[in-house]
This record gives sequence, C-alpha cells and structure tokens, in this order.
Amino acid sequence: MAEEANASGDPLTVNTTWPDDAHNSKSEANISEAFIQTFYLYTIPPMLFLCLVTFIVNSVIVASSRWIRRPLSPTISISISLAMADAYASLVVAVGLVINSLLPVGFRVSLGDSVICYALALEAFRLGGIISSIAHLTALAVNHYIGILRPLHYASTMTPRTTSVVILLLWVLPIAFFFIYFSSMPDMGFRSPHCAYTFILYKKFRYVVFSMFFTPLLIMGAIYCHIFIIVRRHQASRRRFQNSNQLARSVKAVKTTVMIMGTYVVGWMPAVLVFCLVCADCVYHFDTASRITMLYIYTTINFLYILKTLVDPIIYAARMHEIKLALRKMRQSACGGADSDSTRPSSELSQQRVSTYASRRAPERIALATNGSFGSTKLAPSSSCRATTIVPSKSTFRSTTDDNNSSIV
Repeated sequence: MAEEANASGDPLTVNTTWPDDAHNSKSEANISEAFIQTFYLYTIPPMLFLCLVTFIVNSVIVASSRWIRRPLSPTISISISLAMADAYASLVVAVGLVINSLLPVGFRVSLGDSVICYALALEAFRLGGIISSIAHLTALAVNHYIGILRPLHYASTMTPRTTSVVILLLWVLPIAFFFIYFSSMPDMGFRSPHCAYTFILYKKFRYVVFSMFFTPLLIMGAIYCHIFIIVRRHQASRRRFQNSNQLARSVKAVKTTVMIMGTYVVGWMPAVLVFCLVCADCVYHFDTASRITMLYIYTTINFLYILKTLVDPIIYAARMHEIKLALRKMRQSACGGADSDSTRPSSELSQQRVSTYASRRAPERIALATNGSFGSTKLAPSSSCRATTIVPSKSTFRSTTDDNNSSIV
C-alpha cells in the first residue's frame, strides 16, 4: 500500500504518494509508521506556533502603516504589501500543516476524498503566495533601479496610482496563474471528479515552478549588480545626485531589500531545489533515500521556510526608519500615552511643521525686511519648543510693511 508524506514531506506540494519499499519487511513498515506518527505529533505543533507568531508579527508591521505619514512612498507601499504577503504565507502554511499532516497522519483522522480538492486549492494559494512574494522583491528591485538610474523621472514614473496597480497585479496574477494551470489539463486537477493531482509529482510542473522562482532571482541579481556599479560611480563623482543624503537613503533602501532577498535565498531555495530534484521522474526519485531520511530533510526545509517569514519583519523594524517610527507611535497609542503628534492627521502635522519653521525663521526675515531697524530684536523664551515670541526693542516701535502690505509693530 502506498504511503503518504504530507506537508512535513514534500514542502511545496500536497500529499505526495510514496512508493512501497520492497526491501522493507512488514514489521519495519509498522515501526516506520509509528515513528512517523509520533514525529508529526512532536514537530508540527512547534511549526504551527511559529506560523502564528509570524502571522502576528507581520500583521503588526502591516497595521503600523496607519501611523506612517501620507502619502506613502512606493518603497514603503511595496514593503508593507510584502509583509502582508509573508503573513498570508504563514497562514496558508499553517492551514496546510493541519489539513495535510497533523489530522491525517498525526491523529489518523480520515478527511475523505473531497478534502483533496480543498488541498489542491490550498496548494494553488500557497504556491501563488510564494511567487507573489518573489514578484514583490522584483518590484522593489525595479523601484530602486528607477530611483537611482533616473532620479529626476522617478516621481512621474512611480506615481501612487502606478504603485497601487503594480501591487494589485503582484497579488492577483500569481494566484490566478496556478488556478488556471490546475484547471487546464483534461481529467486532471479541477477538471477531474476527485481533483487528481498526480501531475504535481512530475518534473514538467516542477520545472515551471522552479523557473518562476529562479528567473526573478536572476533579474534581481542583475539589477542590484548594476545598482552597486552606479552607486560606486556616484560616490566618486556625486554629479547626478543633489546631495549625499539622497545617495545615502537610496543605498540604505537597496541594502535593506538585498537583506530581505537573502532571506528568500536561504529560506526558500533549499525547498525549491528539493522540489525540482526529487520527484517521480526527476534526478532523484521518492524512494532514493529512506522515508525517515527524507522526512528529516523536509522538516528542516519547512522550518527554514517558516523562519524566513519571521525574519523579514525584524529587518523592516530594524532598518526602515518610517516603520520604526510608526511602531513607536502605535505602541504609544495602544498604551494611552501617545503624544499629540502621534494621533494627529498627517496633513495637520505637515502644516504645523511648516508654520513652526516659519516662526523660527521670522526674526531673520524681519531683520532683513527692516534693513537693520530691528537691530536689537530679541527672542523671548517660551514654554513651547514650537512657539517663538518676537520682542522688539522699545526704541524701534515703528511700522514697516512686508511683502503682503501687512503692518508689523
């Protein structure tokens, strides 16, 4: 009888049918089944706990966007959407672990044949989420590339409308692709009575997934290599940037994205490689190694997969100033100790900053307008750091007129 290696087995597929090992005796098979059941009961709950933590942490990052000053930059918008994709991925993985592994293998609960269609739909959502995350990283790379290569045209190219359309496509297209693929084969997938999924076990489908994962990585590698070449040239000449601060901000954003891309390579590349090398007609077959050995490999891969989605929000909180500030304001608001700035609309805050700057620059403008008549002008101390009171000397109480013909006393 064929055996099942569920989500703790093949990390990128639904229940994988394992061939019988003709060299194993019946008693060895029974020992193996008992070990696998125990192994699932001890390893899947920690995975589910990590998925829950990952979902909560990424959701906090997404929720903090409410405290970020509007309008959001394209980099922040795509990064927030990427955090949402990580939260989505952890949720789908958790559901898959319960349906494909914990219940049928750990607790020996029979879910019936109808569950296969739900599992196949879940797989479409899960694979679509993986490709969506890769697409988000590619979009960030292109965004940085435009900002550094064509800084003067960046604002007109990456408009808020364009950014919103790009984010929508990053979510819809990958998931729609897998649902269409699963519905395109006669007597397979969603076109079969019981959602036959044997096509997932062969290299044709797996190479499609591999190309969708590996091609964007090549594109991102080429983009970032060119970006660092450009940055090195500008660090020497500083001709195409107005000041060094602009260059420093761009380089910091690029480094943050490269770090996140590194988590994808470390966290997901092992799963993708095993997915493409081990299948029914691949270089390595399902029975190349013992079930126990492959189970250890797949479990390690799944832990890496989940940890990757947990590391990303830590990078956001540590490296992105806007998100750090938003998290601090959100924490102050939740604790009831938020200052007035954290609860005011961003437009009001921006207007207050302008007026504050104007009040601080007022003495200088008055002195210039009166051509020295306010030579003894003083700044009276004030209890507010944003309010500045102008106290003219007694000997200079005369009217002058500013650009708007208003009287200054």
